[in-house]
Amino acid sequence: MIERSTLKSVAERALDLLAEEHPLGHQASKARRYVLRTRSGTMELMVERNPEAPTNIWMLQDRAAGLIGKSLTPSFSPAGKLYKVHGSDGKMNYGRHSALEKMPELGRADLVYFAPKDFTELGVILDYLAGL
Repeated sequence: MIERSTLKSVAERALDLLAEEHPLGHQASKARRYVLRTRSGTMELMVERNPEAPTNIWMLQDRAAGLIGKSLTPSFSPAGKLYKVHGSDGKMNYGRHSALEKMPELGRADLVYFAPKDFTELGVILDYLAGL
């Protein structure tokens, strides 16, 4: 079994080579935000860094269409579920990882995230992204 920290580290290093740091920057202990240049333009990506969380790789649901249905299990996060729960301060909670909220493309869109369990699954995601 691969340690979660090792898989996260490999995912981050690979995305550091494949994409650029997002203009909003990375969050040291929370997330790494990226902009990937593709043949059809650019797309935003985000990887969770929290050691207790899986290596969740977030992207637009529409841009992930080629990954959905492969050997990976996607988790869907529709925009319609945002700001539906009150926080302890009485304000509406965003409802997703906070690093996504201010990202122009991902912040309020229908998203999907993948949590690869091993290098094979991570490779499927990275190969897909590299081919866009």
